[in-house]
Amino acid sequence: ARGENNLDVNQSGWLGYNGRIKILPSDFRADSDDSTANYAMTSAHNGGSGRVMNKFLEAIGMWTIPNGFKATNCILYASATIGAQVYECNTATSTATSKGTGNASSAPSVINFTDITASTTNYIAIRLDFTSTTHYFYGGHITIDRV
Repeated sequence: ARGENNLDVNQSGWLGYNGRIKILPSDFRADSDDSTANYAMTSAHNGGSGRVMNKFLEAIGMWTIPNGFKATNCILYASATIGAQVYECNTATSTATSKGTGNASSAPSVINFTDITASTTNYIAIRLDFTSTTHYFYGGHITIDRV
């Protein structure tokens, strides 16, 4: 049985995954300095990737950490090196605290960040800093562990 936020009632993780939260290109949204287009990221390769419409735009994705878990790192796949920053955000205070940085790339390494343990008001956000409209983001995952 599924509860709120697609979590099963036995707290078995995110959509049934105990060790990861999948990251899709479609999880990312426009940022606030998007003055040249109505969106920061568009679908490409029949939905298999995403790219920005202007090289000066960033794309931001947000995920809920399942109750009873903590987020510890992430891996991001892309056609070229794209800078990435990880934040812990808070729904009650509108704050975003930097937890770590790294890169999405075609041969990605683990982006370690300060653990983010689930609470009633926090979530994780990842910002991608594109430098070209020919760079494609494929997806990745956030590693979660029980606390």
